Amino acid sequence: MTSNMVVNKEKALAERPNKKVPAALVLFMMLMSMTAGAMCLNKVPPILPLLTEGMGLTGASLAGLLISVFVFSGIFLAIPSGAIIARFGYYKVGIVALCALLLGSVVGAFNLGYEVMLTSRIIEGIGLILLMTLGPAAVGSVFTDAKRGSAMGLLMCFMAFGQIAMFNLAPRIASIASWTVVWWVTAAYAVLFLVIWVFALHNLDLTLEANSAEASKIAKNVEAQTQDDAQASEQAQFASSDAALVTQGGAAPTATTIPAPESAPTATPIPAPESAPAPTVTKSRFRDLLLNPGLWLIGFTLLLYLVAEQGVISFLPTFLTDIRGMDVAEASTIVSIAPLVGIPVGIVVGVISDKLGSRKWPLGILMVASAITYALMPTWATGSFLVLVILFGIAVMGIVGLCFAALSELVPPSQGGMAVGILNTFQWVGIFLSSTLVGVLIEQFGWDAMFYVLVGITIVGALCTFVAPKLR
Repeated sequence: MTSNMVVNKEKALAERPNKKVPAALVLFMMLMSMTAGAMCLNKVPPILPLLTEGMGLTGASLAGLLISVFVFSGIFLAIPSGAIIARFGYYKVGIVALCALLLGSVVGAFNLGYEVMLTSRIIEGIGLILLMTLGPAAVGSVFTDAKRGSAMGLLMCFMAFGQIAMFNLAPRIASIASWTVVWWVTAAYAVLFLVIWVFALHNLDLTLEANSAEASKIAKNVEAQTQDDAQASEQAQFASSDAALVTQGGAAPTATTIPAPESAPTATPIPAPESAPAPTVTKSRFRDLLLNPGLWLIGFTLLLYLVAEQGVISFLPTFLTDIRGMDVAEASTIVSIAPLVGIPVGIVVGVISDKLGSRKWPLGILMVASAITYALMPTWATGSFLVLVILFGIAVMGIVGLCFAALSELVPPSQGGMAVGILNTFQWVGIFLSSTLVGVLIEQFGWDAMFYVLVGITIVGALCTFVAPKLR
């Protein structure tokens, strides 16, 4: 009975193609919605001097917390967000995520005080965390293997799009009107795509279920064909043995000596999933991950990289404004070149890594290169600082992709989902610590010392990469 219901559901889903959301529309909506979250995250750094003055903040650490607190929820939501989506569906969770971005932006725009602003940033962060979980999963489901790589590559440009937009628009909007208008702009952007989401993606979950049913059907067909081929091959081997015996003058075996096809152990080498209780398997896999030194080392590489990179991205406009005397808009525009350069760099680094068959060496070399750019920032000439920003973008923008790509070498496929969740936790911890730590370093020791401390942090991250076992 249950089996027939599942078959009928899969058939019904497969027979309703007119109800499906087009793959291109899913990609567009996920990219634009995730960009809304990236815009909320990156609207503070380019106007940090104006925001600090407007809110009456004293000290870089308080200003830095406005940036890093955004991802505080990600530390706790990175792993359970997948379960939340499975429980309530992509469509509803997407609406909640966009509403969180909208609510956080509106509350922040009223400038009700520092503590309220921190709360609004956490609310915005919840929206981005949820979108960063459901977006890649949805896009991965609606595209075929032949197109999935390019679609995911475009989707992962969301952060660069958000940085480029805010680093160029926010300081100009704030100088013309007020910094609070920047919050109203991100709220309007969230409203726009919330409305589109509600009307354009109401069949999103149906689409994803239909794609899952089709993928399951294909997998079953492939498995059945594999079994048929194995049985045919086995029967051919028996027939060949019979012919050889007859040729040699021996008696051919009778039919009773030939095992029936059903008795062939085609699936016995692979234990069936039902053969062990699911909770036991899950606990065992999670324990294996916690005892995997390579996963911890790559996690620390990602964490230390983000402490330095996000700290520099967040405070570099302030450095160029307060220390080097640049205009706020000019400083932010120069810094925005780094993520712009990073869009093609991330793709090229991935291709080079594939060609070399190595994640360790490209990742370790880029970590060292990024440390060199941090060491040069205190003394680099202001007039040619754009050149250093380009070098910085080349050095840092391919590292995150390499860290996640390294997982396939460190853990078996059965542990891949949990490993991504653990690495995401390292990611959010790194971003959370970045701006707060950098702000404290600037307050206590000054700008030059801050850059040099980041050099040491990044070198430690490079060493974690080089000593990671199993990583090629």
